[in-house]
Amino acid sequence: MNLISLPGTGKKGQIYFYSVTILLMSLGLGSCSTLGGNGADSTNNSTEQVAIETVNTLIEKSMIVLEEIMQSPDNTIPASLLQVAEALIVVPDMFKIGFGIGANLGKGIAMVRQDDRTWSSPVMISMGGGSLGFQIGAQETDIVLVFKNRQGLENLVTGSMTLGADLGIAAGPIGVSTEAAADTQFNSEIYSYSRSKGLFAGVSLKGQKVEVDKSSNLSLYGKLVNAADIFANRVSATSLNVVNNLKNKLRKLAP
Repeated sequence: MNLISLPGTGKKGQIYFYSVTILLMSLGLGSCSTLGGNGADSTNNSTEQVAIETVNTLIEKSMIVLEEIMQSPDNTIPASLLQVAEALIVVPDMFKIGFGIGANLGKGIAMVRQDDRTWSSPVMISMGGGSLGFQIGAQETDIVLVFKNRQGLENLVTGSMTLGADLGIAAGPIGVSTEAAADTQFNSEIYSYSRSKGLFAGVSLKGQKVEVDKSSNLSLYGKLVNAADIFANRVSATSLNVVNNLKNKLRKLAP
């Protein structure tokens, strides 16, 4: 660096000016670094907000799916089954595509009953896998799984479970006429319901893997949490209103 000589200052003036220049450069670099850091923080905050909104939308969609299914006389889940249900999984808009061999992928929520018959906060989950049989086409399908006991979700607490392998699963009875059958017995561990939005022949949930969606749970609860703590209502969601609305709706649909 060339030193600029100040008139009448001599060597001391050169040293002084050099020191001031270094100081100003340091401050300038620090300011740039601070600005860059603020930009990164802003990007991170924006990404986190998008993730939270995505999770909130998924919870709201799950709530709508349950409401609409229960309002359909021909395709409703029997109220008597919901009254004895100990856990639920809802996966709205599960994407299915197949030509002989199918592939499924979706995200949703899992909830369990508490000892006082209220419902837990939702654990965010993902569901996916392949399926065999005559399948052709692509569609989005809403999935609802009704569990007869809380033990059915024990494997999910540890990370994942496979439908039809860890637990028996059967197509659920539908319609208000089911309520009139006095001898109706719900002997399966899980009952599955689906509502299709497109053409698809052959639907099977056996072999589908259900896993805890850690990243979505992080967005919903603001920290890393395990499924057991969520099911036990030991953690609070960042979007408390959305979760409380879900619990209130479910309490009305499945008292």
